[in-house]
Amino acid sequence: MLATAGRYLGLAVVIAALVLSPALGYANTHVLLIFGAAGAVLWMATFFAPASNLGFVAPPSTTLRVVPLPRKRERMTRGEVGATSHPLPLAGEGDQRSWWRGEQHTPALLFILAFALMATSALGAMRQPTDLLALVPYLAPLCFLPFVHLLANRAPDIARLALIGASIGLVTALALRYGIGKPRAGEGSFITDPYRLAVTTLLCATLALGALFTQDRWRWLSLLGLVAAAGVIWLTGSRTTLLGVPALLLITALCFVRKPIAIIALLAGTAALAAAALFVELPGRSRLRLWDVLGGIANGDTVADESIWVRIKLWGDALRDIPNAPLFGHGWGDWLMAPMRERFPANLESLHTIQHMHNDALHYAMAGGVLGVAAWLLLLAAPLAGYLALPSEGRTRQRLHAILVLTGGYLVLGLADIMLASPAQLTLYVALTAIVLGTGRPQTARS
Repeated sequence: MLATAGRYLGLAVVIAALVLSPALGYANTHVLLIFGAAGAVLWMATFFAPASNLGFVAPPSTTLRVVPLPRKRERMTRGEVGATSHPLPLAGEGDQRSWWRGEQHTPALLFILAFALMATSALGAMRQPTDLLALVPYLAPLCFLPFVHLLANRAPDIARLALIGASIGLVTALALRYGIGKPRAGEGSFITDPYRLAVTTLLCATLALGALFTQDRWRWLSLLGLVAAAGVIWLTGSRTTLLGVPALLLITALCFVRKPIAIIALLAGTAALAAAALFVELPGRSRLRLWDVLGGIANGDTVADESIWVRIKLWGDALRDIPNAPLFGHGWGDWLMAPMRERFPANLESLHTIQHMHNDALHYAMAGGVLGVAAWLLLLAAPLAGYLALPSEGRTRQRLHAILVLTGGYLVLGLADIMLASPAQLTLYVALTAIVLGTGRPQTARS
């Protein structure tokens, strides 16, 4: 029974993160955290029963068991370090590696440290014990190793599953747009919102482009993921997601292309695409062209576009309020946004329920002060650190592409809205990092 549970939980994590994430929306937080908690229970069971009885065999870099150092510089045997495709270095073949320097423990420690900094800032800014409950949705960084343990070095075809996820995102957007009848798909939905739906579909579509690094016959079909992403962006009217498209395509191009001339051409094309995004008009809003809005701001005109006006006001207020609580911040609960809401005009009732700063860096700075900003940087660094900790044979272009899509995508898309400050997106980020780093290969590659 435990063996079956281990296999199905690992499969459930992959499906929830790569296939169903656009449709799950806010439920990503609860679904993946439940899987992570279940994985932690099975993981702890390995201390009392052989791992083989649980249906998975984790490599030494995904266990907490410390391998004793051999005496008198004797060589470690395969039996001493456990069977693995990437064994630890033997004595005499480089420095001894402690368990905490294992290829999966490097990102795990950064994730844990990030959450510890968040918890420390929450304690420092706490007004009453119930304020700490605001950290519960942000428990995802503690689930990284349980996720890796559930995956057990299996190798899902990330690109193919992500393409299916992008397609499901398009179907979801169509259903929400024409089912609910709102001008923007996801608007007014209790499951998701336009931005969350658009960015999740875009991330899946870009991960699907990892197929371009393989020799699979279907690899060019991965470009259909971009068609799905474009459709969702149009249906949701998410301009911030649209501005993230050039950055993610540039990451893919730089990972895929080798010739300098081609790289220069791609850089020029990306710049042209970014400029064109300023003039695209999306449905469901007034004064939609970003170029018009930015031109009005430069001329000192009143910002008529509500979403741009909200961001400018929030960011200005945050820059004034952050110095008031520089170390621990203002807290992670409702204390964070309460003073912000009070400053909005009374006639804009819809803004009096706003729950975030529309910017990851400012949100972490407001909530956790210096400790919060450090936590945000550690979260962004964890996937890259995990990639660099991999053995040389594991540092493939397709894996690098997936890692850069995660870190670069979350950084860029979190500049004008929230990604790591959103519990749903943070949980997805940790799960996808575990899938990319903790499995055998990012996708099936054939030579």
